[in-house]
Amino acid sequence: VVAAYSFVLIARTCEMTGATSYSDAWSKTVGESTAWIPTLIVVFKTWSACLIYSIIIADLTVDLCTTAGVKSLVVAGSEIALSRTNIILASHIFGLLPLCLLRSFTVLSYASFVGIGGILFVAAFMCQRFFEGAYAPGGIYFAAVMAEQGKSHVVSSFNVMGTSLIKGLVLVSTLTSSYLCHYNSPKFLSELKDATTARFNTLTYSSFGLAFVLNAIFMVTGFLTFGGMSNGLILNNYATSDSLATASRGAIAASILLGFPITFEGFRGAFLELTKNKAATQQQKDLIAVGFLAACGGTAMVLSDLGAVVSFFGALLGSMVIYTIPAYMYRKARKAELAASGSKEPLGMDYHIAGGLIPMGSFLAILGAAVVVLKACTNVLK
Repeated sequence: VVAAYSFVLIARTCEMTGATSYSDAWSKTVGESTAWIPTLIVVFKTWSACLIYSIIIADLTVDLCTTAGVKSLVVAGSEIALSRTNIILASHIFGLLPLCLLRSFTVLSYASFVGIGGILFVAAFMCQRFFEGAYAPGGIYFAAVMAEQGKSHVVSSFNVMGTSLIKGLVLVSTLTSSYLCHYNSPKFLSELKDATTARFNTLTYSSFGLAFVLNAIFMVTGFLTFGGMSNGLILNNYATSDSLATASRGAIAASILLGFPITFEGFRGAFLELTKNKAATQQQKDLIAVGFLAACGGTAMVLSDLGAVVSFFGALLGSMVIYTIPAYMYRKARKAELAASGSKEPLGMDYHIAGGLIPMGSFLAILGAAVVVLKACTNVLK
């Protein structure tokens, strides 16, 4: 709810100032001299998100190939192994690059329904497998998944000494940036058909609400199914012999593939603003796409996860993008609006709520960064 509220605050800031982007809203409320700060943060966050997508696409495709029993392909008389590196290379060249070179991403708005359908399918699948006990001791896939993961016994869901509240900070840290899409709020507002404040608010709160429900289903059913054996990408836990798990991996891979260009567009827009090249030619935009995918794919080949450094800055900056910066911009815009009109109207409830979001966002940013450091350097959260 709070993340959705701050998303709406950005749109309202844009309405008051005439801003057309996240960084433009900062320029018109805080000042142009420091507009590079939120722009640089957006560049980093969108790049990190696309890197995560690349890693997930690779992991899911490897599992799909394992299920199909395909270890290599013969191309032009040469046998090419379907290794993780080769899969990343192929997916970026033949899958992501054509999508990122599209002259307009409008067509992907229809393809997004495919992604939504895939996510709903995965949620239904995870619920089914949990309630039927397919992965519980004695379940039809229990032996297979234990053999695949090299386990001889089930790892308990809960510590025998009880639940550690401090370890709950890991979940809190993750949730602080789980709904990060706020840099797109101005764009969504400008592209919304028959845009009104009420219509924008309804779509925002319903969308964030659905995202929360689906995230809750994935977390709860995944953890209750696999407990202490749960992987960061929960679909990696399911047996490769499970046909519905295979379909779920394909559905998520397709969803990410179609969503990747939208996040990339956020990166490219912020990058062009950061380099003060708002009138970029199509050739320049295409070169950015090629360079971005080369960097993203190359990094994904080296990393199997984001690593402590990227996670640290991701946690630190994510809360700022979602909570602190939108609230700060709204308060500045509201004051300027009343001053310009000479109105004696009260600042309003939203102004004061935004005032509370600033310290809250700062606290969550510090908390997220601290959790990353504790996990990487100590045994406190292990």
